[in-house]
Amino acid sequence: MIGRFIGAGVLERIKTGRLLALCSACTATLVTVSMLTSGHLAMWSIIDVGFFNSIMFQGAMADRFGIHHAFFLPVICYLYILFERLNAEQRTVRKQAGKRIKEDGDANRR
Repeated sequence: MIGRFIGAGVLERIKTGRLLALCSACTATLVTVSMLTSGHLAMWSIIDVGFFNSIMFQGAMADRFGIHHAFFLPVICYLYILFERLNAEQRTVRKQAGKRIKEDGDANRR
């Protein structure tokens, strides 16, 4: 929520395109820091990503489509993450089941 309030004020002073570029660069840097570190630094850097996301999605899309519709893109992204996670889980279950079937087949041959 803090990012949205700050973003509203910043958008009055900085063009949307420039702010979007700045926030994208900051977000990419924070995600990279989170990937390359551990502990509190990794935790806080990934938490700070939400701050820049709230500014980015409020900015460019809200200007074009309205604030309520601006959340459509993040919803699609989060649903894609959910879809990928569920598929990964299913692949793991299938792989483990295939392993068990192979092990049972090997045991029966002995």
